[in-house]
Amino acid sequence: MHAHAGKWYLFVTLHDEAQTLAEPPEVLITTYRRGTAVAVADSPYGPFRLLDAERPQTPDAFMALDGTLWVEDGVPWLVYAHEWIQRLDGTMEAVRLSPDLSRSEGEPLHLFKASYAPWLGERITADDRALPPYVTDGPELFRSRTGELLMLWSTYLGLAGTQGYVQTQARSVSGRLAGPWELAPVLVGDNAGHGMPFRAFDGTLLLVVHRPFGSPATRAKLYELHDAGDRFDLGRRRTDLDGGD
Repeated sequence: MHAHAGKWYLFVTLHDEAQTLAEPPEVLITTYRRGTAVAVADSPYGPFRLLDAERPQTPDAFMALDGTLWVEDGVPWLVYAHEWIQRLDGTMEAVRLSPDLSRSEGEPLHLFKASYAPWLGERITADDRALPPYVTDGPELFRSRTGELLMLWSTYLGLAGTQGYVQTQARSVSGRLAGPWELAPVLVGDNAGHGMPFRAFDGTLLLVVHRPFGSPATRAKLYELHDAGDRFDLGRRRTDLDGGD
């Protein structure tokens, strides 16, 4: 959810499994319509109304998810993950939005591939390469205290559930959305990710991630997060806030 231009906008990923997509021959899993749709309300409590009830704001033929808003030079962009299911090597992309956020404009902008992460080759075994583990999830952008453009994003170390889900980060070398993007090491392991930075009421910068698999059941985990300018540094786990494991 984003406050923008006097309104509240909810970016939600929706699935339509009945509408399959054309597939290149190397895709091993049936692809279907999936995208991020944008809804608007006057209040964060809603009610929310879809800006376009017929299609998502992500490209119509893409399996896209986890879209988020980023505004650069007054121009709104939808930053999203293009599914590895369709791409084999998942990508982060962005598409320009109209001023009212109701539709995309122009061609998607490629940011980076999941396989660009230099540490993936050190963690993935030969057995894990039976299927591509190159997943992109959960982009969330943040302008650091020194003006650097950082992105939180998540991927897997190996196939889903085998070596775990991780929270990692990237930095735009140019400080602009177009990049180029430099991918940094894992920030949070322990089968948790899909994170978002936020400030507590006392001003402390925190990171919330979800733990998607295993036991205990899915729940939020909270960490202190340090804005180092060119990167995030992870602080202590706040079990006093998230209830612990």
